[in-house]
Amino acid sequence: MNGKFENYFNIFRKKVLPLIHNKKTIKELLEKKTKEERYEFYNKKWNNFRWKLLFKIFFSKYIMGKFGRDKAFFRYVNTKVSENILNRTRYALTELDTSENSYLHYIINGKYEKILPIAYRKENFNMIKENIDKIIILSETVEGFLEKNDTEKINKYNLSDIFEYMSDDEMCNIFKKILNKSPIGTKVVYWNMLSPKRASKYFEKLLYKEEEAKKLFKEDKAFFYSDFIIEEIK
Repeated sequence: MNGKFENYFNIFRKKVLPLIHNKKTIKELLEKKTKEERYEFYNKKWNNFRWKLLFKIFFSKYIMGKFGRDKAFFRYVNTKVSENILNRTRYALTELDTSENSYLHYIINGKYEKILPIAYRKENFNMIKENIDKIIILSETVEGFLEKNDTEKINKYNLSDIFEYMSDDEMCNIFKKILNKSPIGTKVVYWNMLSPKRASKYFEKLLYKEEEAKKLFKEDKAFFYSDFIIEEIK
């Protein structure tokens, strides 16, 4: 984690969080608790006036636009930025197990320590090593790749949160290319952070796998996203 948004979290950890809580309380946040204990800790210890105020300022559209995200990220955002992120953070600190969330540990400590993401875990090393030669790194847009390559054999797309930076028309242009070149049963997944996008609203050939997506989203440890979308070509 070393992008611009990740560096923004580093600023939060080093400069803002110490103004809100002492080291003991911060350490306690990551300790193992039941769901009931997490709610009690959040409501009685964590969710104080300084947390609400400084979180609202630091994760505001203005401050994030200057230091955390490219300004283009907010071109299609019509929502209360800090409020949405605070709601997702509250969910992560209460509903999810904070002691097992590698993303939260990295944000709070600046390192993973023993709570590692799946790809970093020892038990997955050999599987990754055996398949490393299957990875092809390309530096181009999704549109450019789809136009130049035969993608008929590609039946799974992970598009991260690229549609945050696009209008619905631009998103639809990408999906037109995917639909034209991909077989029935192809799955496309992507995240929304602040700008809600869902291509299946525009294409009858796309099936929104809502139940599956919502179930996985509830378990998603990358808690700063507002939605997770799974769509399948039918």
